[in-house]
Amino acid sequence: MKPIVIDNKEYLTAADAAEYLGLSRARISQLMKNGRFKARYIGANALVTLADVKMYKALEGTATRKPGRKSEMR
Repeated sequence: MKPIVIDNKEYLTAADAAEYLGLSRARISQLMKNGRFKARYIGANALVTLADVKMYKALEGTATRKPGRKSEMR
């Protein structure tokens, strides 16, 4: 995983971000569509900022619920 530097910002491809987070590339696409990751497109390649990916990992790593389960707080 080697970040791509554009305009002094580090980016990862969607595939690299998925590998880093242990998610599927489809899930990364969902997160980009939902606005969780800011996406930049170069041709057909989607890039996400490394800062967003690291923040997502830090926040989701502290979650106590299992992925795919509804929160018990309502």
